[in-house]
Amino acid sequence: MAFPAGFLFGTANADHQVEAHDPEREDVWDLWERSHGLTRRGKATDFWNRYEEDIAAAAGIGCKLFRFSTAWARVEISEGVFDEAALAHYRRVAGCIRRHGMKVMLTLHHFVWPVWLERDCGGMTGERLPGLFERYADRVAEALGDLVDYWITFNEPSQLTFGYIKPWWLNRYYMPPGLPDGADVDAEAEAVGKLVPNLFRANARARAAIKARHPHAKVGVNPLVTGFPTWLQMLMDWGACHRRLSEAVFKFTTSHALVCERGEVQEGEALAGTNPQRPPSRMKVMQTASRWLNWAWRFWGTTSLIANANWWYLGISGRLPEELCPAEAVGAQDFVGLDYYWGLPTTRLHEFRALEDAAHGRFIKAPVWPRGLFHALRRFHRWFPGQEVFVVENGSVPQANGVSRKDYLHAHLAEVERAIEHGVPVAGYNFWSITSNREWGHPFDPNTDFGLFFVDLDNDPDLRRVPTTAVEIYREIIRQKRTPPPLRRGFLSRGRALPRRLP
Repeated sequence: MAFPAGFLFGTANADHQVEAHDPEREDVWDLWERSHGLTRRGKATDFWNRYEEDIAAAAGIGCKLFRFSTAWARVEISEGVFDEAALAHYRRVAGCIRRHGMKVMLTLHHFVWPVWLERDCGGMTGERLPGLFERYADRVAEALGDLVDYWITFNEPSQLTFGYIKPWWLNRYYMPPGLPDGADVDAEAEAVGKLVPNLFRANARARAAIKARHPHAKVGVNPLVTGFPTWLQMLMDWGACHRRLSEAVFKFTTSHALVCERGEVQEGEALAGTNPQRPPSRMKVMQTASRWLNWAWRFWGTTSLIANANWWYLGISGRLPEELCPAEAVGAQDFVGLDYYWGLPTTRLHEFRALEDAAHGRFIKAPVWPRGLFHALRRFHRWFPGQEVFVVENGSVPQANGVSRKDYLHAHLAEVERAIEHGVPVAGYNFWSITSNREWGHPFDPNTDFGLFFVDLDNDPDLRRVPTTAVEIYREIIRQKRTPPPLRRGFLSRGRALPRRLP
């Protein structure tokens, strides 16, 4: 079958990964890369100056949707001070996309925020974050909102938690801001307990600001979804919704005890070790329990509930405790977005460590399971039956887990097509990404190159865009999927040649 009329095939990039470093307008990732000895973005692909070239290339493939992001650090150079030249620049980018016959998908926050926000206002966990983000969204909407078709407030909000929790498979925080050396599990839980409701509030207020200026704007978020068997995903989602368990994982304040695991501690009482009247023997028991809980937090809390439970959409659908998702945030979206890259079926759960390789930037070893995308699309359609669905990101390095980019692309689009056949209103699909880019501090090599067009970021001063074989493959897929299949004499054929389905 051809995809529905008006289906939007697209591609994407993100500001920090493609725009050259500006020392006068650094974001928190610039400081993070420098302080941790990671690969710096440098000139990246110089998209700031070469956006017309990349946008034209996407249109040449046949794309009808292009996603890019505004850099908050460039737009609001200090608190309350907006750079009109930067806003005018981003308006030109959006206008260029429109002139090439594509719709615009704009991301406001793609993992980065201004240094002043972190230094002076508490960053993403500060009490002022929702209001400051609302003002930023309003200013962008005022400057170029008439050109934007789809808005993403926060890119992959579940991943932002890794700036406050250190998973058991990493020896450092994965992203900024990180907590001070020696921060314990309680400090991590408290930080996450502030971050999560902050994100929900900021999303709701930004959406309201955008729609106040442009009532027909469509605003959403794109959580990262890892493919797991349905039974396991349901278990993790249940854990996130179970009030007492979620209170333990997303800790609200330092005085709010880990109630469900520490049955001896009453809600509102100080944590074990802070009550001088507690008997020493009981103290020892509680400290032992604390060490065990530390391990449990690292494994179950970070690996299951925070990293892989669908807590964002559980909140938007009103299934999380209000302390995590405030009432103002419930229902605050106009479409369903998701990012999907990797997954493991039941028969391959023993390969879980391959997901760790992806966390370390070794995407060549990342586990490929296209069927997980189908399950995610159907799940979110059940939760939000009246809203269109977008695969905001999906893509691969040249080869992942022995699967070529060609086969990866065919297999995942086959699952999108299958979801559409089952009634899921999938409206668009973005291949990540239009060019090679800087993959968040990792060295640039085949492990981290997702680009349809190859750019030798380290060795080519001209940053030439060289089409990979995936360009022609994607172009042909778009051409075929937009062309209705011919009718055969005597009957209506729904048959089609699909690629070999991956396990």
